[in-house]
Amino acid sequence: MTITPNRRRRNMLLIPGNFEDHIQKALTIPGVDSVILDLEDLVAPSKKDATRKSVCDLIQSGVFQEKGIEVVVRINHMDTPYYVDDIQALMEARPDVLRISKVERREDVLAVDSLLNAYEKKLGYPENTVYLMAAIESAIGVLNSYEIASSCPRIIGMALASADYCQDIKMVRTRGGLELDWARGVLLHSARAAGAFVCDTSFIFDDQEALEKESVHAKQLGFDGKTIAGAVPEAVAIVNKVFTPTAEQVAYAKKVLAMAVEYEAAGDAVALDGDVILDKPVIEQYKHVLRYAGELDD
Repeated sequence: MTITPNRRRRNMLLIPGNFEDHIQKALTIPGVDSVILDLEDLVAPSKKDATRKSVCDLIQSGVFQEKGIEVVVRINHMDTPYYVDDIQALMEARPDVLRISKVERREDVLAVDSLLNAYEKKLGYPENTVYLMAAIESAIGVLNSYEIASSCPRIIGMALASADYCQDIKMVRTRGGLELDWARGVLLHSARAAGAFVCDTSFIFDDQEALEKESVHAKQLGFDGKTIAGAVPEAVAIVNKVFTPTAEQVAYAKKVLAMAVEYEAAGDAVALDGDVILDKPVIEQYKHVLRYAGELDD
């Protein structure tokens, strides 16, 4: 599987690594792009070791890779006694991405990156065999989000995690979620400036209509997709509906890219579709449409 910042990530399913029934269920849900197998907060200390082994065995089985599903593992924080064991075991299992929780400064990322570099050399892997994404969960993390996103080439993604963030700034999460928009905006711009993908926070209410509204809002802001807590088919269907381009959008995007080929061949800087000017930034926007429709792989 080719893992890049541009890969389609409409949904990222966060599942405790020891919830085997939920993990198996995720394999049966249509349209799953990415799973985040958790070793951190969702796993009790007494079950950390067994869960780590189970997750590594699952990764090495290749069941997710066979379905084209990206495998992310949320590791324990570096201040815990489980962190080094997580890294050691997972580098041998080789997931696609490790998700670092509660990232607040670039040094948090660089510490993980340094350890991964050492294991890649030890195991004879190419550089950046395993990528990183950073979860931003605090006020200081939001304020430092660009230095985090640009800290090293291994970082390919960012995510807002609202539970700890709301606690940190003494705010109560609402169904509308507009209180998160300042943090969303900072995180989004930081990730884009660093060339990283960016995933919106999970929705915590049992309200499908509100989930759809929040997903639409996140897409309009510019997010690539949304975290989903658990293997919930209804939530995946709602989020995918929002983040997947319509047939009309796909058809027009293909038309735009065909016109771009023609104007480039003719030596023109722009193409015209009626009165609409199609220059390079517009062309790139329509490439993104095709990427998220599963029609372009780059």
